[in-house]
Parts: sequence; C-alpha cells; structure tokens
Amino acid sequence: RRPRRCCRRWRDRTHARNRVIRDLKKVGVITDHQLVAWHQVVLDPAYVHLTRPAISEASRLRNQLSKQNVHSIGRYGAWTYCSIEDNIVEARKLAAKLSNQHH
Repeated sequence: RRPRRCCRRWRDRTHARNRVIRDLKKVGVITDHQLVAWHQVVLDPAYVHLTRPAISEASRLRNQLSKQNVHSIGRYGAWTYCSIEDNIVEARKLAAKLSNQHH
C-alpha cells in the first residue's frame, strides 16, 4: 500500500528501501536476513512506448538473439504492453519449450 503522499516519500531511496524490508519481514518472506547490497531503479515511464519503428526493431533484435539461444520476454524484453500475468504465461511457455528441447 502506497502512502498518501507518495511522491516525496517514495523518491526518498532510504525510506523506500526500509519500507520494502519492513514489508517483506511483515509477510514472512525474510526474517533475520542481512541486506548486503541494493540498487534502486525508478522506471519512468513504467510502460513501453509502442511505435511502429520500435516494434519492428524489437522484433528484428529478438529474432537475432533467439538464433543465439537468448530469449527476450516480458514487458521490456518483448517490447509490449502487458500485465504481470501475461509475463508469467509467457515465461511458462518458454520454460516448457526449452525443457522439451533438452529431452
């Protein structure tokens, strides 16, 4: 849950990091773990900007990469507007495909 005055508080990196750690402890993801390094990235914008040239170039690059067994998926990897659920489905399909190739 974001605080009401999110802009300033969430741009304060120390506050954001502490909030994430506190929330992870709260839901039981971590307990007494020690944070040894961290990095924060603000995605602005958080969604890809779809243009015909960008879509074409992304497709060309994905094809080139896939020939080298590099699979680019997800919102930024596939350069598409999608939800986290779409990413999960796409990742499962790729995992199944790769698993079948090795059997």
